[in-house]
Amino acid sequence: MLNEWQDELRDAVLLVFANKQDLPNAMNAAEITDKLGLHSLRQRH
Repeated sequence: MLNEWQDELRDAVLLVFANKQDLPNAMNAAEITDKLGLHSLRQRH
């Protein structure tokens, strides 16, 4: 079943909206990318 989802989502677009960037403890784009493991998603294409 997991393979079926992977096939269906292979060409899906992912939008990460980093809200509240003006707050003192907000993560920057690099930190968010790292925490969510987004680099591994880019390598799949």
